[in-house]
Amino acid sequence: MIVLGLNCYKHDAAAAVLVDGKLVAAAEEERFTRRKHTGEFPALAAAYCLKAAGAAARDVDHVGFYMDPALLLGGLATHGLAQLLRSRKPRDFSQLIVAITRNYVRMKGVPRKLQELGLVTERAAHHYVAHHLAHAASAFFASPFHSAAVLSLDGVGEWNSGLLAYGEGNHIERIRDHYLPSSLGHYYIAMTRYLGFPHHGDEYKVMGLASYGEDAYQNAFEHILAPRNDGSYFLDHSYFDTYFDVNGRLHTHRLEEALGPPRAEDEAVARRHENVAYSAQAALNRVGVSLARWLKHKTGAENICLAGGVALNCVMNQHIMNAGLFEGIFVQPAAHDAGGALGSALYVYHQKLGHPRESYMASAALGPAFDAKEIETLLAQYKLTYTRPEDIARAAAAAVAAGQLVGWFQGRAEFGPRALGQRSILADPRKADMKEIVNRTVKQREGFRPFAPSVLLERAGEYFTPVREAPFMTLTFGTTRRAQERIPAVVHVDNTSRIQTVRRETNELYYRMLAYFEELTGEGVVLNTSFNVKGEPIVLTPDDALRCFHTTALDCLALGPFWLTKR
Repeated sequence: MIVLGLNCYKHDAAAAVLVDGKLVAAAEEERFTRRKHTGEFPALAAAYCLKAAGAAARDVDHVGFYMDPALLLGGLATHGLAQLLRSRKPRDFSQLIVAITRNYVRMKGVPRKLQELGLVTERAAHHYVAHHLAHAASAFFASPFHSAAVLSLDGVGEWNSGLLAYGEGNHIERIRDHYLPSSLGHYYIAMTRYLGFPHHGDEYKVMGLASYGEDAYQNAFEHILAPRNDGSYFLDHSYFDTYFDVNGRLHTHRLEEALGPPRAEDEAVARRHENVAYSAQAALNRVGVSLARWLKHKTGAENICLAGGVALNCVMNQHIMNAGLFEGIFVQPAAHDAGGALGSALYVYHQKLGHPRESYMASAALGPAFDAKEIETLLAQYKLTYTRPEDIARAAAAAVAAGQLVGWFQGRAEFGPRALGQRSILADPRKADMKEIVNRTVKQREGFRPFAPSVLLERAGEYFTPVREAPFMTLTFGTTRRAQERIPAVVHVDNTSRIQTVRRETNELYYRMLAYFEELTGEGVVLNTSFNVKGEPIVLTPDDALRCFHTTALDCLALGPFWLTKR
């Protein structure tokens, strides 16, 4: 049975394919089009996924879509009008009607679009999955847990901004929903814009900046965002503007009265901005732990799964992990809307069709791969000088140990926003100034943003606490004295690290590179960041990798089995 999952028409469009319940391929459209966070129809991603599954259009049995247009339209009366009455802005009504109508028509047209593109035939059955159920399914059904509490949080789906649920076997039971205008995702976006980071995806910057501050605005944020003990939270909407258009300023004068003037995009980051970021993050942490605690009380579950864009906030995830509520925690690597493609396919296969779960997501390496012949043909076409070392992993480890910056392009591309040893930039974590060097000369981004470590699973406890497997860089950990002294480039200013543990069974080549680096340096850790520059998606093809290599300060490139250096 072939099940195709899709998400599009908002942001981070993607596709995923299951074959008899096994996830065989998943990819984001931005990797193919090179348009970051694109929401356009994922024609290229879907075509790739079907090709990777060895499936033709006639083979697709079911299609899952990550939103339900009927809920989008139906919620207009129950949720949309209430917001309009609150906003008292006539222009909001016309904007809302236009947006809802456009999205409804486009989503209802997905089956026809798929047929026009030759991706499916008329025999395929189509299913619209409620947005947060798709998120929940992407977390729980992909997890190794038989049962778990499930917490999904983002900006907004149809009209709901969060879901608290319980998963067992092949079924997810809804327990509580959160609806607009309450939205933790929109709260964090508003604070991101207030702090002078206006672009979609800039929330990472606030999370990194927060570590430099202190909770100087705790009293103010207690009036803005606070937990309740009933599975909800208090968000004072008088501090924020309506959320029909999230492209501009989202706060009101009340927020400026409480925190001071907003930061301009080109303004230097001051101590006040660091403190505001800290207090805004701390408020989110308190609410996240409160919701997890309520779910624990309600379900008695031993494990928890997190999903939705807010679940990419690894600092909040760390606080939930460290609260002592659950034994296991799972956050799949594409927790944002791209994961809706995966979740809609899993929901259709398991919950709608009733099939049991027989596998889980152990790796994010689900995108396209390029064999040695394809790569060598490209290198010859560009008349590039290269070698083919006996062991590319050993060559890369030696270069990193020598202080060089290495592009690492191997195997299938990752699904999600994290580089996990398939499309990575590698550097020596022992050098304290390496963070500044990579930020300035390669990534071309703000100097306060931290870098993550990849660590041999067996060595993780020597550097990071608590001792726990974390393969997807979705959790932040405390660091030991050894980490702080020996690998300072991957220890953030608050002595935390967002880590990736690496198993030999999951990524043998990357594991060997880490093992060789340990032989040379005594440290089983390297600095690992995504193979891209600011404003661009992570590289997908050998062409993308070569372009990034030649336009940045990278010293070496491990392109499949081939080794390139700059003169």
